[in-house]
Amino acid sequence: MDIYRIPGAGELQVDDLKESLESCFTSFDVPGGTFAHSARAAQYPNPGLHVEGVGLVSLPLTDASGLKSVAAQAPFGHRERTIVDETVRKTWEVDGGEVTFQNTAWEEWVEGTVLPEVLEGLGVGEGVEVDARLYKLLLYDEGALFRAHQDTEKEEGMFGTLVICLPSAHTDGDVRLTHNDTEIVWSSSKDSAFGVSYGAWYSDVIHEVKKITSGHRLVLTYNLINLSGDEELSAETVEESNSQLTEPLEQWLEANLVGYRNEIIQYLCWGLGHTYSEASLRLSNLKGEDLPLVKHVAAIAKRTGFTVLLATMEKDVSGPCEDGYEDDDYDPYDEDEDWDERQGGSGVNHTITDIVEQHLKLTKVVDLNGKLLAKGLVADEQNIIQEDLFDGVDPSRENYTPWQGNYGCESTQWYRQSVMMLVRDDQFPAILLADSFAGKGDINSIFHSLHRDMLSATPGDTRPAHLLGSALSTVENFVRNGSPDTRSSRRYHWSSESTTATLSDKALLAVAEYAMYLHEPWRMADIVSLMKKAPNSEYYQTFMEKWGTYSLPRTGAGFEEA
Repeated sequence: MDIYRIPGAGELQVDDLKESLESCFTSFDVPGGTFAHSARAAQYPNPGLHVEGVGLVSLPLTDASGLKSVAAQAPFGHRERTIVDETVRKTWEVDGGEVTFQNTAWEEWVEGTVLPEVLEGLGVGEGVEVDARLYKLLLYDEGALFRAHQDTEKEEGMFGTLVICLPSAHTDGDVRLTHNDTEIVWSSSKDSAFGVSYGAWYSDVIHEVKKITSGHRLVLTYNLINLSGDEELSAETVEESNSQLTEPLEQWLEANLVGYRNEIIQYLCWGLGHTYSEASLRLSNLKGEDLPLVKHVAAIAKRTGFTVLLATMEKDVSGPCEDGYEDDDYDPYDEDEDWDERQGGSGVNHTITDIVEQHLKLTKVVDLNGKLLAKGLVADEQNIIQEDLFDGVDPSRENYTPWQGNYGCESTQWYRQSVMMLVRDDQFPAILLADSFAGKGDINSIFHSLHRDMLSATPGDTRPAHLLGSALSTVENFVRNGSPDTRSSRRYHWSSESTTATLSDKALLAVAEYAMYLHEPWRMADIVSLMKKAPNSEYYQTFMEKWGTYSLPRTGAGFEEA
């Protein structure tokens, strides 16, 4: 068993980590989930919202006076009492029995689209029968809030809450949900005037509705009822199930795992149950157990500091081989013997008798949507979780050289497997940028994509900004040291090609400016200082017009002073 040394952390057996992950993946039998789930609806029907005493409520909501006339101030439970206290809860409520939907497509949409999605997000198994029962219509106007609290069981079998935010423009009012040491934020304000968003969580989750600063937040609340009755559904049970995977991942990060070449172990690969063509490699095309497994791992990995990708791993093996004929099979005087056939062997694949050389690489790496991220990344046995990944796999192709004179026949055979990649977030940019470092990729488009992800992130989700910052550090380290490792001068294999390619001044300048979106002008200055020639006065003027002189890096980056 190999022991890889960890700086400042003693020794760690990498095989133990792989063994833990393999145990997780082979024993997987439940869908992944988390204690809370939220999403924006891509499409939705108009509910035809009808409230007793008001009539049909027009959406987007522009006049809330009618609703307030029939609503009551929402109380909250405190010990044995139910009280109204606007410093704790300031909300208007209408009982669900007073609310109907004139468009039957609404209830069909909730039951057929929203409910299955949130149940999957919460990790509720397909065999569990769940009903979503309308409970209240809530109106949050300016200043409305609900302090941190935990839902009570309002009817038998209730295990959670579903909230659907209807079209009504508002700002702020984020829902902050916490369980143990983890927080998830659901923000309904974005596109709230015309969009619909929804969130769901378990009853043992503590949640808080932050203050509405303008507009109205109009929501329907549903009680989630477990009709099966024989399975406990709670945030605690979900976390217990997930901990089998989160614990080894957290240990991996804390240990700062290093391989036998003194290289940071960027990623580990798990062979999928099916092999997919490179054209079809995406989450939506996964079959059988591959689909729920990858979705489960991806959800947990995102919260633990990892990214899940899909890839094709290729192994090539070379060495002397048998020609497919026994020596006493051949009769030189037999005119029917086909010499060309004998030269080429009797079958497509020949048995290699002694492996002289073998290599591993990831021929194609994609995100879960099938977007190409990298090609030709060098891999190693240490990157594979299973010891038997290629056992029993037939070669996908072969290059056979027949025996000639004093040289015996030789064969090179290629094997392919589809894999799920677990990539450390702090190493993810090195994979994204591998082609650019080799002089083959468009580095600006990569940073544009990272910046777009940062802009579309939900409030409280700092991961996209962290990835953008890590990508900037990766570029800086590559230019300074010839290595994309952001934490030391330690090198590792990051491309199938050894390259001396460098980034042009134009590429560096384009990349450097992304630091300004992180409000880090000093980081921009560090990257600009690596340029062979300082930016000219024209760029300086454009920069000031875009960012203002207050943001100008002044740390010796080569900018011309005004």
